[in-house]
Amino acid sequence: MAGIADIQTRYESYQKNRNSQSNNSLGRELFLKQDGDQAFIKSIATGSPDDPYLAEIRLHTFREDGRWQSVLHTEDGPADEVPEGSVPSRKFSLWAYVSEVVHPEKPQTGLAGDLNWEEKVMPSGKTMFIEPINDFRIITLSFGRGRYLWNELVDIYNDWQGLDKGVLRIKRNGLSTDTTYTITAASDKTIEIPEDRLKETTELTALDEYFADRYGKKFVPASQSTNSNTNIVPKDAVSTSDSTSDEVQMPF
Repeated sequence: MAGIADIQTRYESYQKNRNSQSNNSLGRELFLKQDGDQAFIKSIATGSPDDPYLAEIRLHTFREDGRWQSVLHTEDGPADEVPEGSVPSRKFSLWAYVSEVVHPEKPQTGLAGDLNWEEKVMPSGKTMFIEPINDFRIITLSFGRGRYLWNELVDIYNDWQGLDKGVLRIKRNGLSTDTTYTITAASDKTIEIPEDRLKETTELTALDEYFADRYGKKFVPASQSTNSNTNIVPKDAVSTSDSTSDEVQMPF
């Protein structure tokens, strides 16, 4: 049982705890959640040596207390407690300016707020829904089986002599662990970063710093933060990395 004030207090405490993890990190990652979602991006990463806006990371991903957790794997091992036998998956990540995400379906307004998404009928006759983003986001993807997805990015880098020379289309196919992605050059698209936002490209957090900040510790709800054992992994925690494969997909 709880009254309005009780729920409000707990929610504000939750938000305060969540925001205290980082002043720069939260809300900057872009996840394609639906089968058929497509993001159109202009990479800020160039792919050149020592590029701070392109990184390889290793993440432990597992279920704990009904939520997904991700913990960074460092040279010294996991940055926080993970289930026994957890094997990190290898991923690559880049900063990009995202113009829009195209969705095959539109969520119910009551669940997603007042969505200002444009409906567009594609040449195939299917109606898609365009969500405007127009902001800087971090894109993180698995290398893919046989490094197929990484190889797609490398091919574009070689063709363009840099990742920031055109527009990239990232598309998701499938759901949950049965998910694949594609990266292609969208030659029919152009993205211009507004002049008044160009200076932000020099102020973006380096990805090594971002991931150390974002995934260096597990997320702990405020209701558990006073427990001295909050870093102990429950016995029923389940890792998605139950093999030595690097191809384990994150659940989104």
